[in-house]
Amino acid sequence: MSLVTAKRRPASAPGGPRAGGAWFLVLPALIPILLLSVGPLLYGILLAFTDSQSGRTQPTQWIGGLNFRDLLHDTLFWESFRIGLVWAVGVTVPQFLLALGLALLLNQDLRLRWLARALAIVPWAMPEVVVGVMWRLVYNPDAGILNETLRDLGLGDGRDWLSGLATALPAVIVVGVWAGMPTTTVALLAGLQNTPRELHEAAAMDGAGAWRRFWTVTWPALRPVALAITALNFIWNFNSFALVYVLCIRDSLRRGLPLRPVRLRGGDGLCDGRPDLDPARPVPGGPTARRRGDMRTSTTARVGQYAALLAYLVFLAFPFLWLISTAFKPPRELGSLHPTWIPEHPTLDNFRQAFDEQPLLEAASNSLVAAFSAALIAVLIATPMAYVIARRRTPLARAATGWVVVSQAFPLVLVIIPLFLVLKELRLINSLFGLILVYVVWALPFALWMLVGYVRAVPTELEEAAAVDGAGRLRTLVSVVAPLLAPGIAATALFAFVTAWNEFFFALVLLKTPEKQTLPVILTHFIGAEGVADLGPLAAAAFLATLPSLLVFAVIQRRITGGMLAGAVKS
Repeated sequence: MSLVTAKRRPASAPGGPRAGGAWFLVLPALIPILLLSVGPLLYGILLAFTDSQSGRTQPTQWIGGLNFRDLLHDTLFWESFRIGLVWAVGVTVPQFLLALGLALLLNQDLRLRWLARALAIVPWAMPEVVVGVMWRLVYNPDAGILNETLRDLGLGDGRDWLSGLATALPAVIVVGVWAGMPTTTVALLAGLQNTPRELHEAAAMDGAGAWRRFWTVTWPALRPVALAITALNFIWNFNSFALVYVLCIRDSLRRGLPLRPVRLRGGDGLCDGRPDLDPARPVPGGPTARRRGDMRTSTTARVGQYAALLAYLVFLAFPFLWLISTAFKPPRELGSLHPTWIPEHPTLDNFRQAFDEQPLLEAASNSLVAAFSAALIAVLIATPMAYVIARRRTPLARAATGWVVVSQAFPLVLVIIPLFLVLKELRLINSLFGLILVYVVWALPFALWMLVGYVRAVPTELEEAAAVDGAGRLRTLVSVVAPLLAPGIAATALFAFVTAWNEFFFALVLLKTPEKQTLPVILTHFIGAEGVADLGPLAAAAFLATLPSLLVFAVIQRRITGGMLAGAVKS
């Protein structure tokens, strides 16, 4: 028996679940994944090779590649694809460069670092719909702060930034960069903090300056993380929907920007950074003149670091501050041709009007039920599956890991039609329960990623001791592993809650009646078909909608960073 056990150990970590127990622990998550993720994805690919049409009663026929042949001659498709590609590249490249700069600054011992860490969670925590609304207020041609700033600087009378493709595309790209910086910053900062400090010290002793140390030490260690996050960002940006939908809600822009899903619908902080090697530190054996030169360089560099950090702080903070300012302004100040940052006569009338115009309380209740239920179910079924993935090196674990990655690559528009048909057969269209099931499945990839990292941090010796005492696999997970994972499970649940609270696309498509719709969908009702909106109530509603997710992120940002770091390094 001991020889057999010894031969089987490489397939599973010590104390980990065996094959039978692995399936038992994985099935609760595997069934909804197959039903609402893998199944609709494969069905969507299959539909591409048929003549299926909405509302047609005749049987569907296999037509091979005819649909793809038609696309090759569809000028609208290629124009949309071209603009979508410009949008994705235009967001991803500056997003990475700015996030890299911010990560390098947060990895230094700077006094304002705590403020940068706090502000960096704002774009991450805000619903995409709120981000779109907030930047609409900034870009507003009459009452927006951007045009007022340009006029004050003598750079023209301003313009309607979202009125045409030539200005709308760059304007939306800026918003995309702002919204995606936190995720990229967290990933890059995690990579920076895993670079051995000794390598920097050795390079400095050899006389390497900061720039040379970056290219010879930092960048080689950071390259794998940088490539992975850049690839994911490109995919996410290319598939982005809510930002463009809210910012460019006018029909004239939908033909130019990548809004194919709209056409379908109409039919210690981020991470506590270790300070890098101080450039002012004298190199042993170096001449006194060299040390004085290093000191002068260090002072100049430190001034530059604080200037760059201040620029980041302004970029991160000013849209949200403008949203708050607009929410408390009376109509007279909102209509002023010279808007001010601080309301002269602050009022709560905008909040009262927002509640009068739209069913915000009912929508908030729907969002709360959907988000809380999805988060609870997601962690309950993701924790056993994460335990199996972390403890077993089997085809099942590799397939689950592959699904986590592949699920991020396909656009939602590919799965929404088959997913809609599946939910229709289950009579779950226009149902909060149906939306909750979808939220659970779409929260699982990130939940698994985080929880796998937490599980791998638990010593296997504890599980071995439980096995010696006669504990089964389920009892070991519940009694030994789960209590140690409690902080990580709580952080994962809160993140799943925020993700569901902020979600827009599925709620827009699957919920038809206002009494069932969630808060992000109701927010778009404040904006008319031609982009006209009552700015005060819109800003007030957007501000209220973002408060819960901001508070949750303020609590869990340490844990989220730890889970992402552990999952990225150990996966």
